[in-house]
Amino acid sequence: MEWLKAKYDRLLLGTFGTVALLAGGLLVSKVLGFNSQFAPEDEVRQNANFGEDKSAERVDAALTRLSEPAEFKPPVVKGKPVSLFVSAPVLKTVDGAVIAILSPDAKQVRPPIDNEWLYRYSLDITRQDIADIDTDNDGFSNAEEFTGKSNPKDPQSLPAAHTKLVFKEVLKDELSLKFNAYNDDNDLQIQRTAPVAKKYTAFTKVGEGFAIEKGGETAYKIEKVEKREVKDSGITDIKPVVILSDVKNPKAKPLEIVLGKVLELPTLRAKIANTLGKEELIEGAEGAEISFPSAADVKYTVLKVTDQKVDLEYTEQGKTEKTQFSLELK
Repeated sequence: MEWLKAKYDRLLLGTFGTVALLAGGLLVSKVLGFNSQFAPEDEVRQNANFGEDKSAERVDAALTRLSEPAEFKPPVVKGKPVSLFVSAPVLKTVDGAVIAILSPDAKQVRPPIDNEWLYRYSLDITRQDIADIDTDNDGFSNAEEFTGKSNPKDPQSLPAAHTKLVFKEVLKDELSLKFNAYNDDNDLQIQRTAPVAKKYTAFTKVGEGFAIEKGGETAYKIEKVEKREVKDSGITDIKPVVILSDVKNPKAKPLEIVLGKVLELPTLRAKIANTLGKEELIEGAEGAEISFPSAADVKYTVLKVTDQKVDLEYTEQGKTEKTQFSLELK
């Protein structure tokens, strides 16, 4: 017993050494038997079929994408990119409806102007009179700038000149012609009956022209005389019909007058106002060239005048092609 007490530490060390030796021997035996428990790698590859291996291709593709710079394509509204890093503008109406200003499908807040156009030029869409305001003081309202596709904040950017023209009134110069007498192709009588102050009788024949006032220029030409059945007051009779052409307007439709009848041919003149700045008025009949004192270099040609509409054309500054437009009677 005294010996155990004296040699206790050596006995304990020997015991731990023995245990460690046994554990090491067990581990070595396990390692030596590893190959018998698991098949070699080549054998596993021979016995397994996982299909075509495209891992390398996928890795290469992933590396390629990672090496490329990131590209962000913002949404586009009416040709203008909209950033997603700012809040989308919306407007809440008095009835509680919420309108997305930049949505192409949104209801127009200030018709006829598009919401996006007002937003693009930083115009106050909440103002009820924003369409009527002349933001850049160039004589054109915001609505006119929108229609004319110009910049409402640049006084040098203007809509087309004719957008400030207004058809104010149609004026009629009386003209009545009567086929008064006919004996043969060499003896015709055409009489102007209105206005009374310009009453005049012309003696002519087929193939010749005649004036409609004393000392006046040739206005119409007798093309031919046809005899036709004409119904008048329920009675059908054969009567001469004279065919006239307009000397000043050769492309005009031929005129026809039955013997003894009156043809009304008033000359229509359009009274047109230029409302840019101080209002200017000018008159013009078909074929006339007109201009306004404030823009004398812009020449308008009156193409046609009716009781409700006037057609005109002109050449804009800096352009060669002609611009045609119509004005409705106001």
